[in-house]
Amino acid sequence: MEAVNGMKHTHGKLLQIGEVAKRLGVSTPTIRRLDDELKPIRPNPKNGHRRYRLDLVERHLKRSS
Repeated sequence: MEAVNGMKHTHGKLLQIGEVAKRLGVSTPTIRRLDDELKPIRPNPKNGHRRYRLDLVERHLKRSS
């Protein structure tokens, strides 16, 4: 298990939406539209923050290139 900003997840590293957007070279609104594919984790639904699994982001990058 890895921790990101104090968060742990069994599938590895979790990224914030801005980090995902930077890796994919798109805007944060585009990432929000990709939620069905990237399956964000919302550890605290009350604040609306999303975290994305690095492995799913990397898989999306491979399919897109």
